[in-house]
Amino acid sequence: MDWTSFNNDSDFAPDLALKKLLEEVAVRNLVPNNADPYSCDVRVYYYSECRVKVKTVMRLDGDKQLACCSEGTEFNAEYSQRIVEGEVHWCWDVYNWQTCGYKCCARVYHCTRYYDAVSGETLTSVSEPVVESITTCDSDSGCTDCLTGDPLPCEDGECEGQGYGE
Repeated sequence: MDWTSFNNDSDFAPDLALKKLLEEVAVRNLVPNNADPYSCDVRVYYYSECRVKVKTVMRLDGDKQLACCSEGTEFNAEYSQRIVEGEVHWCWDVYNWQTCGYKCCARVYHCTRYYDAVSGETLTSVSEPVVESITTCDSDSGCTDCLTGDPLPCEDGECEGQGYGE
């Protein structure tokens, strides 16, 4: 499902909840309206980002002080000493995740048509979806470690909790 044009003007329903509800209604409407008992699986396909962890090495001046850090901010600094052209320098490794591709995922809903004796109608039940990974990420991210020259792997994206355009 493509959620790029989704516009939620509601003040009481968060986007994610409304998208899940709309998706279930769409799935329910795809089940054939048979009077006889019937069951099927409906798959909703979406993509998930594959990511690579890249690093920037910053050489620090003086005695490895950083200019500032906002109050309340946690700081995970990885300092190291490196020899550059015969001189020892303090360096700070800064990591960031970047997109290096996409993989295909699906939410699989099990749907059942059944006769309800209380209402006298044939109804459709839709299960909670089970998430499947359809494809994997290409292992080549196209990035290399700037210090070693080794290739950096493109890590498989998670399918869980994805696909609603969040």
